Amino acid sequence: MSISDLLGQVFSLSNLGKAYVFAGDNSKAIYYFEKATEISHSIHSTRDEEYAYSMLSNIAEQQGDYRKSFEYLQKSSALKDTLFNETSASSMAEMETRYQVDSKNREIEIQSLLIREQEGRIRRERMVLFFIVLVLLVSLVFGAIFMYLYRQKRSAYQIMLKQNIELARQDMLLHDNRVYPKTNIPTVNIEQTDVDEKYVKSSLTIEQKKAINEKLLEVMEYGRVFLRLDLTVEDLSELVGTNRRYLSQVINEIHETNFNNFINTYRIKEARRLLLDPEKAHFSLEGIASSAGFNSRISFNNAFKKITGLTPAYFQKSNKN
Repeated sequence: MSISDLLGQVFSLSNLGKAYVFAGDNSKAIYYFEKATEISHSIHSTRDEEYAYSMLSNIAEQQGDYRKSFEYLQKSSALKDTLFNETSASSMAEMETRYQVDSKNREIEIQSLLIREQEGRIRRERMVLFFIVLVLLVSLVFGAIFMYLYRQKRSAYQIMLKQNIELARQDMLLHDNRVYPKTNIPTVNIEQTDVDEKYVKSSLTIEQKKAINEKLLEVMEYGRVFLRLDLTVEDLSELVGTNRRYLSQVINEIHETNFNNFINTYRIKEARRLLLDPEKAHFSLEGIASSAGFNSRISFNNAFKKITGLTPAYFQKSNKN
């Protein structure tokens, strides 16, 4: 290993020792300064060896080991004498200059590290602030969107509520008067209805369809058979005086729906009327559902929501308010 490499090691060891002195770890400082004395002695670097012994003397003095401090001081003094005899004043000045330059470079390096660390901390703080502001902005945007959609939905609910209340009041008038004139039975232009593909081969004529439909509406409007909890398509076919297939065909083609939806439409009209009736204000939703012909609260809720766009609970609460 070259002299310059060994000098570099001595320099590094001395710096480490000095750093541990400042850190208050004297045991490690002693270790590095002793290593520095060994290497500097082997390469005859008198100044570095003297500096290491001087630092060891100071450390021993701080620890209260005055005997050891005196021994290190003697070695340091002897090396100073040797250094003085061996070097000229110019050499001393040159070495001092080099030492100061190195010290200044170390200070500059330390300052640079501190500046970089401070800049990194500032960047991190700015990043955190940016994300906080971004989260707040996103929250505000989503909050505004939510409020807009909520108001739109509430407005739509109010419109549907008014429409359903008006329809329910009309049904109440008919029910209270106990009068169902012929004109109340919906009429359909049978000739203009589309024929379902699955009934293309059906033998039903237009007149037969019309007759079945009139009887069906009569049974529903006057007979109010939809209130039967156990009503089936077979039961309704028998009441209408036809078979299941023909009845299903009439419901599908003329009313453009299936049996369940057809029956539920009447039941929801009845439930809506009951919910608006002050005399039925004490009824629970289960009682309303049963009175309108529904077997369960779940099927009642689903049908009510599908046909009116509202839940029965919302309709009942809004009507009470």
